[in-house]
Amino acid sequence: MSLWNKEGKSWSNIGHLKNHLNQFVNRRSNTDPYTNAEIVEVEINYDACMKMDVSELFDEIKLNKAKLEEKYRLQAKKWAEERERKQLEQLKKKYES
Repeated sequence: MSLWNKEGKSWSNIGHLKNHLNQFVNRRSNTDPYTNAEIVEVEINYDACMKMDVSELFDEIKLNKAKLEEKYRLQAKKWAEERERKQLEQLKKKYES
């Protein structure tokens, strides 16, 4: 699998890269899209990486969603109260005269 990002393209292993480069070997055109490109191997030490259980991430997402829903509910309630106040003022003005 390859991924494009702002630094270029990455492959999960050298075999995938070789398969990709094979596309350009038998081309009739002499243009090489990878002129001045370089291969950089990155090794990841998973023991030195930050780790998190997926369930913890789900819990965080659910909590944030619940907070956003509560915030929206409070805003909607406030908006409804303001609308009712304005209607009440209009009715008072209408029936005072």
